[in-house]
Amino acid sequence: MNRISRFDTAKTILMGRVVFCHALTFCPGPLAVKEVARFSVLGCAMPLFMFMSGFLSKPRPLKRSTIGLCLLFVLCNTLGNLVLSLSYGIPFDLFRRAPVMWYLLALIVYRLAMPFFSAIPAIPLVAGAFVLSWSFAFLPTSFPPVVGKLFAFLPFFVLGHVIARETPLKRFRNWITSGKTPFRNWFLYAFILVAIWTAGAWFALKGIRPGFLTKNVTFTAFGGGFSTVQWRIVFQLLYVIMGICFLKLCPTHETILSNYGARTLPVYLFHPYILIPVAAFVSIHQELGPWFIRYAAMAFAALVSLAFFHPWFLAAISRLLNCQRRKQSQLACIPSNDPYPGISSTGDEKP
Repeated sequence: MNRISRFDTAKTILMGRVVFCHALTFCPGPLAVKEVARFSVLGCAMPLFMFMSGFLSKPRPLKRSTIGLCLLFVLCNTLGNLVLSLSYGIPFDLFRRAPVMWYLLALIVYRLAMPFFSAIPAIPLVAGAFVLSWSFAFLPTSFPPVVGKLFAFLPFFVLGHVIARETPLKRFRNWITSGKTPFRNWFLYAFILVAIWTAGAWFALKGIRPGFLTKNVTFTAFGGGFSTVQWRIVFQLLYVIMGICFLKLCPTHETILSNYGARTLPVYLFHPYILIPVAAFVSIHQELGPWFIRYAAMAFAALVSLAFFHPWFLAAISRLLNCQRRKQSQLACIPSNDPYPGISSTGDEKP
């Protein structure tokens, strides 16, 4: 069964951006650098991952693969907390959510909700998802942030699911997945993407003030009221535009990068185990040198983290989830209708 090469290429590039963004944000340094990284480096990465996951997902009954996802979450969360405890010398807490584990939790929740998504008409489903994401701007800051992230990224997952399932959107669906980008349009998409990145970086530098951070407006938006809702709508619109432009810049044919598109989940789950100890070391030993030395160390740790693209790590996750191997590939992969970043191939059921 053919994979969507454009999606695979996009996943590989986006995962690299996510790893290097986390390297910048984990490292102690100026708040301005972290804000620029969250918008310009990370940018539309997580919303676009959610969109592609929703696009490639189909409703399924609760099976062992879903239970396997829960086991994977428990194992990775426990290991992440152990790494945090050993790196920073803090007490081990089994029930503390480790870094980046929110994404796996979101996939579990969205997977369980897929039958309900499929039963709701497209327009009310998309509108309800966006309204629900905006409503969290009025909740107190004491509300669990992970819940805010679940609803903040829900519209992108739902949008991908609706575009994939609705027949009237077939032309747009084909344009997104397999429509080739003319050479003259490639520069247009690139210009729009760079312009938004530049404007977002400037805003991140100029807009830093108490109670207003890019991550809060985009991912949590608690306690901000109507002003925060307005900024969330702006950021959501920008992420949709950036996502479309980014996909159209990716080739529709197989490339070296697309060969790694099926292996992004292990990179996402395991890269904090490399970054956290290095971040703790440079944080404790700040006398080692100026700030760029610390960032260079984090960049090197990010490069090492890319080793998780090796197929052995994906095979280990596949065995945990009790999945079958593709007959035509030497790489183990998750069934094609599972909403995992970089592992799903198409939305069709496998025999």
